[in-house]
Amino acid sequence: MHRPNGNSRTTGGADVFFFVDSSPYALLFGARGHSFAFELAVKNGYWVDTSLPPDEYSALCKVLGLKYDPTNPFSLRAFVGEFAQTLPSRLPQESKVKPHQLAQYRPDVERAEGFCFCGWRDNTARGETVTDRNLQKTRSLLGEKIFKTCAIRNLSSCWTDDPDDPRVKRYEQQGYEP
Repeated sequence: MHRPNGNSRTTGGADVFFFVDSSPYALLFGARGHSFAFELAVKNGYWVDTSLPPDEYSALCKVLGLKYDPTNPFSLRAFVGEFAQTLPSRLPQESKVKPHQLAQYRPDVERAEGFCFCGWRDNTARGETVTDRNLQKTRSLLGEKIFKTCAIRNLSSCWTDDPDDPRVKRYEQQGYEP
């Protein structure tokens, strides 16, 4: 997931996340001040699928304060096009989100071991098996690709609640990313 300038993209009355940890990628729009959000798939070539179920389309129109006009219907494609014009063409490296920053948006993730990635454990070498709980946390915080690698290779992601843990600092200094 990327967040411009270390934050989600805020435009008008929306808060938007661009998730790059799934396939297809996803844009998650949240309407600030309303109990409404919708997600759009971003496919190869950054083509955004602008189809919404009718109930979500109607709710979006309501949140936007639009009245039905058969001569000038609301175009989600035009809406996404306008949003795209507000995006930077390049993101600074520091905009890449670290797992502990993503955790606050994943309330289903077990918090006991913390959210600061600090390394890998080779369970095969230890004669153990990666747990389903660890794999789910890995999927939620590091993405589908890393989850699959860990499942296939019997690896556990290791976590700490201390961002000053020497293991965390070692990974940051060496430029490793989970």
